[in-house]
Amino acid sequence: MEKKLCLLICEDFKRETEAIIGSGDFSDVSALTFPAVCYTSLKDKKIFTDLIPDGGNECGRSVILGGSCLKGHSILDKEAGRLLHYSPRKCFSMFMNEKLVDKYLKDKSYLMTPCFISEWRQRLKAMRLDQKSARSFFRKSANRLILLDTGIRKNMSKKLREVSAYVRMPAEILPVGLDHYRMFLKEIILDWRMRESQVIEEIVKDETIITAPSATSEQERRGHRRLSIEGTCLVEMNDSEMVRLKDASMGGMRLTCQRPLPPNSTHSVKIFPTISDEIHLTGIVAWSSAVKTDAGPNTFETGIKFAELSMNTAQALERFLNIPAV
Repeated sequence: MEKKLCLLICEDFKRETEAIIGSGDFSDVSALTFPAVCYTSLKDKKIFTDLIPDGGNECGRSVILGGSCLKGHSILDKEAGRLLHYSPRKCFSMFMNEKLVDKYLKDKSYLMTPCFISEWRQRLKAMRLDQKSARSFFRKSANRLILLDTGIRKNMSKKLREVSAYVRMPAEILPVGLDHYRMFLKEIILDWRMRESQVIEEIVKDETIITAPSATSEQERRGHRRLSIEGTCLVEMNDSEMVRLKDASMGGMRLTCQRPLPPNSTHSVKIFPTISDEIHLTGIVAWSSAVKTDAGPNTFETGIKFAELSMNTAQALERFLNIPAV
C-alpha cells in the first residue's frame, strides 16, 4: 500500500485543511486532528502520542502543525525521520502575513478562528469562563474581537454578533480566505514528495537551456544561462499539480513531475519564490522522459519552454533568477 503524508492539525483548522486536500492533487495526503488544547489548562491536554501513527498504518511520515500549544511535549523529538514539527510562531500566521498578525495583536485585537466562533459557548466553558469572567478576561486582554474568516463555515456574522454581545466588545470580520494556508500546506507537501521520490540525479555541467524541438541553431539552444534551483521554491502547474523545479532560465525550466506531459502541450505555470510572491507564466513542453528509481514509482523529468513573457513577468523572473541557489 502506498504510504501517505499525515498532517496532524489542531481541530480548529480541520475543515480548512480538508477543503484544501479535497480540492487538488493530494490523494497521497491525509489529515488527522488533535484537540484545541490552547483553550485548556496544561493538565487537561490530551496525549499527542495517541495520534502518532505506527508503522503498520498508511502513513509514511507524520507532520505536526502547531505553535506554542505543543511546547514541552516530548513526542516532538521521537521517531526521527517519520515525525516532523512545523511550528509557525503564531497559528494565525498560517492564514495571513505574520507582520499583519503582529500588527493586530499589537493593536490589542483578539483574533479568533471560525471554529472558535462556531463553538464559542463550549470554548468559553473549556476556558472556565462564565459571562462575568469572560467580560473581564476580554476587557483586560483586548479592545476588539476579529474573526479570521476562511470562507468555509456559514453564519459567521450571526455567531460573531452573539459573542460580541455576550462579552460586550466590538467585533469585526477579516476575510482571509484559504490562499495563504494553501501555500503553507503545499510547501510542506512538496518537501515530503521530494524526499519520498529519492531520485538519483545527474549533475548537469553545461549551461544550455531547454528549447522546443523547433529550435534550429546551436546559438538559439544556448541563448540563456541556466540557474540550478534544486527545490528552493514551489512550482504549480494547471492550478493544482505541484512539481519540483530543477533549474530555470529566462527561456525555460526543467521540472520533475509525477506523470509524463505530452510534447508541445501548453500549461499554466506559477512559480512561488516565497510564500507571498507569484510569477505567472505559460509553458510549452519541449520533452519529457522517465527517471527510474529503486525506491518507488518512476518520476518524469520535463523540459518547459516559456511562451512570450510580458515586461512585468520578465522583470519578476529576472529578480528570481538572481537569487543564489541553496
